[in-house]
Amino acid sequence: MGHPKGKGMYIWRFARLGSPEFVAQKAKEAGLDWVAVKLQDGAYVTDGSNFEDWKALQPERYIEALRAAGIRVHGWGYVYGLSKTQVDAEVKATLEAINQFRPDTWC
Repeated sequence: MGHPKGKGMYIWRFARLGSPEFVAQKAKEAGLDWVAVKLQDGAYVTDGSNFEDWKALQPERYIEALRAAGIRVHGWGYVYGLSKTQVDAEVKATLEAINQFRPDTWC
């Protein structure tokens, strides 16, 4: 585990970037060592876009393509923290995202 080291970038929404193979190729060409992928937004396992659209995008395909290119994948999410109930739901969503996508770390 450990925190991201080397050259990297954060990705918010894959749908804006192209296919998994294209994203991995461009990351490799850019010499990236790691990519942090948004996997949680508030109380939801999503990048913040419409959940069904995000699910259909199959984020695991992007993670697999990046890893196949030798790039470490870190997860990240946005926490609103508006109330204890909200924070509890956000913690739950974060743990679900970690268990589902198995990022190398969580940023």
